[in-house]
Amino acid sequence: MTNVNVLPLTALPPSLAAVLDKPLNANDERAAATAQRTDGYCNELIQLSLSDGNALMVKRARFDWVAARLRASRSAASLLRRRTGVLVPEHLDVEQDANGRAIEAYWRIPLPTLKEVWATLPDKRKPQALRSWGTLLRRVHKALPGAYGQLLSTSHEQQLEAALRSDLEERLRPALESAWPAALPALAALLSGIERLPALLSDRPAVLVHNDFHMGNVLCQERPRSIRCVGVIDLENAWAGPAESDVAQLQVLHGPAFGHSLPDDWYSHFMRGYGSTLDPELLRLFRVLHLLNLGYFAAESGWTEHVANLEADLIATTTALRADLQSK
Repeated sequence: MTNVNVLPLTALPPSLAAVLDKPLNANDERAAATAQRTDGYCNELIQLSLSDGNALMVKRARFDWVAARLRASRSAASLLRRRTGVLVPEHLDVEQDANGRAIEAYWRIPLPTLKEVWATLPDKRKPQALRSWGTLLRRVHKALPGAYGQLLSTSHEQQLEAALRSDLEERLRPALESAWPAALPALAALLSGIERLPALLSDRPAVLVHNDFHMGNVLCQERPRSIRCVGVIDLENAWAGPAESDVAQLQVLHGPAFGHSLPDDWYSHFMRGYGSTLDPELLRLFRVLHLLNLGYFAAESGWTEHVANLEADLIATTTALRADLQSK
């Protein structure tokens, strides 16, 4: 849900008003802004559009546990900026609003997303845009945050296998039992599959996994004959993991289940731009994981058509994952 209204900038929390680069007074031409609010599941997004053309983006946590995600977003953005040169939001030094609710604030980057330009992009230019998208993800994955796990974690002694198993047993299993019991056999296969993670990842460092790298979170520069993907936004879900997790999630998000299908050859163009071979077993394992998480959310939300499409994909991918396990 979105609503728009005009408010004086002096109505902002003092911590936000203080970061504006000019003092506010009654004669200031920037003393009023159009505020557009969008309610999301985890955050309330507020875009303050100023009269000088700039826009201040403010994400305000709806739940206490979201604060850790906003801190991870700032950490991921800093890491990408320092180590890869990928264009990311530059966060302001503000972590709470006047009421103590966690927020993140940054000036909007004035570039369109790949999702925004895709519909009007000539067909002959789409393969190049897909390759550029893949190249950008490879750049993101050049950032090496250290040990596998959550960003900014103070404890890395727990291995990825144990952390995933705990999450699947304590969070996802009860959720599936309540909202999507048909998916429980796939969960059992996944729990067997993650036992192989130590062997599959033994000689590979963790990369920065964006964890929501769909077209709507990719910033583009439009050129006369090409599109260049240059930046990313919405880093709250970022973590340190295997590259296959990001790619497997894209396979699901841009498949038929969510109505964001791409041309049949999109994946080959994307991976050509990515420029590196990924482990097929890891791709299947993380695809099952993403199908379970997205399917649960769709079932909980009452999206029956999405659930049916995801269930068909889940059965096929789980069958392939079981074949992997039986061949070892």
